[in-house]
Amino acid sequence: MKKVYLLILLSVSFLTTTSAQFWTPCFGPSGSITGLAVNLQNDVFAGTWGYGIMRSADSGATWNSINNGLTDLFIYSVYSDKNGILYTTGYDGIFRSDDNGNTWVAKNNGLLNPITGCLGFSDAGTIYAANALGLYQSSDGGENWTQITTFENTPENAIYSIAVNAAGYVYIGTDGSGLFFSTDDGNTWQQRDIGNNESIHCIYVEDDGTMLATSCFNGSETGSGIFRSADEGNSWEPVNSGLTE
Repeated sequence: MKKVYLLILLSVSFLTTTSAQFWTPCFGPSGSITGLAVNLQNDVFAGTWGYGIMRSADSGATWNSINNGLTDLFIYSVYSDKNGILYTTGYDGIFRSDDNGNTWVAKNNGLLNPITGCLGFSDAGTIYAANALGLYQSSDGGENWTQITTFENTPENAIYSIAVNAAGYVYIGTDGSGLFFSTDDGNTWQQRDIGNNESIHCIYVEDDGTMLATSCFNGSETGSGIFRSADEGNSWEPVNSGLTE
């Protein structure tokens, strides 16, 4: 029986000025938006549930479908790496685009199960991928994948998010078991409590090492929301001022 991930992975670039710090509707693409990415040219890419990938070159005012090469339009996540190469995940595995999303090519060599939920990128160029059979890594842009942990050695089979800090620590947010990190490529894991040990949907690491994570505690306000760490995930504080839910 397959366990289907429901991922809401948001990679959002915030542009703030002293005169304008607010949100305005951008009338986004059709369907549920499961992921966002911004490339080096500030093009915005949206992964959608059932409509594939859509791209906006005008800050979200207009959107165009860019699904050439995709074999499934139910997208779990979309990413732009530090070089502007795009990646997306879904039922049919991992796809990469080297031409700003105009064409996509499957990159599943070595994956024991193509259904992939999320990716994480290290500064050294290693890419990490998670599916129901464990964690994988690639050192050649996704051309080849090597399994580094099996299902049995992964803290939770449903991994919602992956992040890698400057020291190479791999962090995973899980469905029901909280936040874990590994300093040895997934051979061993340590759990960190950020206010609960439930679902961690999104992890983000700033260049200065500051970490952010979003947490959901079975719909309860206690232990939910956005949390921040300034010490590599050892301690966390809620930063929910202004959020109504």
